[in-house]
Amino acid sequence: MRTRAAGLVLVVAALAGCGGNEGGRSSRPLSHAELVERANAGCMEARGRADAAAARLAALRRLHPPLADQDTFANLLAAARKEVDARSTLAVAETPDERADATVSLAVAAGKLTGYARRLGAEECAERAAGTLRP
Repeated sequence: MRTRAAGLVLVVAALAGCGGNEGGRSSRPLSHAELVERANAGCMEARGRADAAAARLAALRRLHPPLADQDTFANLLAAARKEVDARSTLAVAETPDERADATVSLAVAAGKLTGYARRLGAEECAERAAGTLRP
């Protein structure tokens, strides 16, 4: 019983020491300028990678926006997630209809990502997300 209690105390102490950094995010919100700078850096870093959309999403998820940018940033993250999902769906699509649906979903997600990135001022993210449908 004593060993179990001591183990529990150690676990609680270890978890308490991990506070302030949820999933790589800092505990304090960034300023708007810091958010834009870090978002642009993350998007530039993701450029050219085979998993660019997933890398961009991962970079963005580490950021903690200021209160004034939280809604726009949440929409940006949702669009980035939808872009990753659409790319995954497109990769496994078997029929022309499945490919067409996934391509449309990808274009919509990329368009939304571009719009929200521009609203934040993260032009590097906007440029990297822009895409077009194939004829």
